[in-house]
Amino acid sequence: MKIFIHLPTWLGDAVMASPALYAIKEHFKNAQFILYGSLVSTALFKEFPNSKIIIENKQSRYKQALSLRKEL
Repeated sequence: MKIFIHLPTWLGDAVMASPALYAIKEHFKNAQFILYGSLVSTALFKEFPNSKIIIENKQSRYKQALSLRKEL
């Protein structure tokens, strides 16, 4: 199972969301996580187990959304 999580943009918001992410990880132990967000928020989760990190590119959001759709 793959679980896509769009992280909050700001570091403080990402810190506040981290307990929820770890709770989801505990519930879905074998899931692969795709974490999408800003450079700052994704850096917080770079060691998150069984995950792939995609950093948001604000300059070409539409193009990135299309390529992300193909990847998922």
